[in-house]
Amino acid sequence: PARGPSDDTNGRCKSSVRDESCLTSSVVVWTRSRSSLPLADGDLDRRLLPPPPPPRSVARFPSFDRRAAMASQEYLDKMQLRQSYRNLWHTDLMSTIQADFPFCCLALWCGPCVSYMLRKRALYNDMSRYVCCAGYIPCSGKCGESRCPEFCLCTEVFLCFGNSVASTRFLLQDEFNIQTTQCDNCIIGFMFCLQQVACIFSIVAMIVGSREIQEASQILSCMSDIVYWTVCACMQTQHKIEMDKRDGKFGPPPVMAVPPFQQMSRIDQPIPPPVGYGQPYGYG
Repeated sequence: PARGPSDDTNGRCKSSVRDESCLTSSVVVWTRSRSSLPLADGDLDRRLLPPPPPPRSVARFPSFDRRAAMASQEYLDKMQLRQSYRNLWHTDLMSTIQADFPFCCLALWCGPCVSYMLRKRALYNDMSRYVCCAGYIPCSGKCGESRCPEFCLCTEVFLCFGNSVASTRFLLQDEFNIQTTQCDNCIIGFMFCLQQVACIFSIVAMIVGSREIQEASQILSCMSDIVYWTVCACMQTQHKIEMDKRDGKFGPPPVMAVPPFQQMSRIDQPIPPPVGYGQPYGYG
């Protein structure tokens, strides 16, 4: 059939609408390709994106293990270095009660307070130098010590009393190159062994349920506690006496005097001149 002018007009209109819709869809596709929407594999923009970060558990645990290994190796190196120290404590553990009995009693009945005082004194009362446990454990320097050192030290001496005493001891040893005598090592080792034996007996008593073993474990626990607090008190007294020596409370250190003037003897003198000697003496 013949087509009139109206049909041509409708066809042109439909084609123009079709072209406009195609143009609009092309603009939409181009806009999406330029946005952050997911693109097809192999696209250039996808290849330029940075790789995703690794999971939290994979990213952090290896670094933590490396830091722990480095801290352990550093601790072992320091322990080996202390074996080469040549100075000795001014008073050994067996003589601390006789050296300063009142302070030893104070350290026995108020150990955390004495530990706080001795650590602050070991730092020359400069709390800006304070680090948790004197930097001898992996968490040292990561507990917010710089913001509130006094509060952190209080927390350390009350919650980690044994570590606080040992850290002050290591601090003084490294500062003055002090070694621990064999007798002191035996006393400290006996304290640790007694605590381990008491712990083993307590575990066995809970498993077996025997009344005799429970009584033995209680006796051992009581003995280990007495030995622990006694040795800690003697150690803190030893630290206090050493710092008294450092601060000059035992008097000024001895000063070497200049030797007296002496006159050289000549060959023709049978007896040397008496200047500078206690009394004249002769040869032969």
